[in-house]
Amino acid sequence: MHSQPQLEALIQANNITNEEILDNLLTFINIKESLDNSQIYPWIFTIMRKNGKLVFKKTVAKNEYNAVVTRHINLWLTKICEPNPDAGLDKVRLSSEQRRELNDYLKRLKSAIATKKQKGLKGVYVYGANNTGKSYIASAIANDFASAGISSAYLTTSALYSYLITAMGNSSSPNSINDIINKLKKVNALIIDEIGLEKNNYWFRLQVLMEIIESRIANNKITFFFSGMNKSEFETYYQNQLRREPYKVKTFISRILNNTIEYCIDEI
Repeated sequence: MHSQPQLEALIQANNITNEEILDNLLTFINIKESLDNSQIYPWIFTIMRKNGKLVFKKTVAKNEYNAVVTRHINLWLTKICEPNPDAGLDKVRLSSEQRRELNDYLKRLKSAIATKKQKGLKGVYVYGANNTGKSYIASAIANDFASAGISSAYLTTSALYSYLITAMGNSSSPNSINDIINKLKKVNALIIDEIGLEKNNYWFRLQVLMEIIESRIANNKITFFFSGMNKSEFETYYQNQLRREPYKVKTFISRILNNTIEYCIDEI
């Protein structure tokens, strides 16, 4: 206890003895925790003496605790992929017109989803060159929306594919694939990063992803896509990759491109 400078100052100011510390050990441990983690600890403690006896008062802290807990509760499927915990939309550079327009639309979407008024609004398709911060913005959306109480899931297509393939070979969890797919259909904000970098697998692209995307469109769920390709490049790429199923791939492409607004985040 004495090693914590602020706590030691309280001990000295109130002439607290070691015996009193031992008699109230759990409370002092909590006080030390609150001082060591002041940004996220839910309580603030004050110590005083009344008629010679120690009195402890606990009040609600005005810090980031509620946002941290709310984010944790509303961030789904982190066992597959977890967003950068430090990413936040307030930290994203607004150095181009497209970035500013994207930022404004994200605010509109967050408000609409939170109030269940997103019907008629499109999702987002973000593209840009390497090292322009696509994954950072994707993580920031997941963090900010989850902290606002909106169920959110962030994943890369490669991570989802790898997880599902592993789950298929795990006989102890036969329902896990359907459980994951159902959650991806239901989550209020789905952020799909690095689309196009996944393995060229017909089952994954034209069955799993298609099923998730179509369900979300039908139920007015907002989806965010992040890619290194613009929409025109995206269309050509998937047509070349999935030649055996021209009709299905055309449908797959149209579901994504026709239900999103395109933003380029290159800093011009």
